Amino acid sequence: MRYPIKDQTTGKKLVKMGYSCHFVWNYCNQVNQESWKKFGKPLSAFDLHKLTAGCAKESSS
Repeated sequence: MRYPIKDQTTGKKLVKMGYSCHFVWNYCNQVNQESWKKFGKPLSAFDLHKLTAGCAKESSS
């Protein structure tokens, strides 16, 4: 579903947030696949949280 956004800066921020979220999602999937190949099990949510700890700070700048 699409919603009209009247403010251009808000729209640009939402697009940037979407790309950032997509990037982190792909990174977590890649790391999980590598863990599966090496160790035969995926990483825990705790491990993924440690790996992505600085993402929010970097993506907001």
